[in-house]
Amino acid sequence: MQSMGKRKQVNDLFNKHFAFFLFSALRGMYFNGKGVTMEIKVSQVIDGGDIQNERIVLDVIGDCNLAQYILFQTRTLGDGLFSPALSAPYWFSNKIVKAGDKIVLYTKSGRNGNKAYSETQTAHFFYWGMPNPMWDNPDSCAVIMDIYDYKGEDVNRVQPTLSMVR
Repeated sequence: MQSMGKRKQVNDLFNKHFAFFLFSALRGMYFNGKGVTMEIKVSQVIDGGDIQNERIVLDVIGDCNLAQYILFQTRTLGDGLFSPALSAPYWFSNKIVKAGDKIVLYTKSGRNGNKAYSETQTAHFFYWGMPNPMWDNPDSCAVIMDIYDYKGEDVNRVQPTLSMVR
């Protein structure tokens, strides 16, 4: 078990060096010359390295459906860059959230839920289901993607065409 002093030292180091990169996938950073604003943003990591309490807190900036967001883990490369090697995707479930709400994503397993924390604001709790801490390395960073426009195809059901046959 980590001592409280060691945990605080790791959290302080982690929060000091933790970088969050927010960008909008598929729509790009700019649409018709105007910046695209995401409706959620990563706020902080709490208790990095402690699997029982480790979590990422996201702020809801504008009303949206969480199903259009995926959060990934990657690592920083320095100079404001991050690795394109994204891992451990968490695709949020179909849930409407309102501006001012909080999203709390725990690393461990658990049961999703929500709790009002004011008359008009709600904290929404999600669980990643990972067996080990994810945010105990100061080079780790979270990438959140807005996948507003996406299309999935079941590649096992696609009929081959002549151009696909060798």
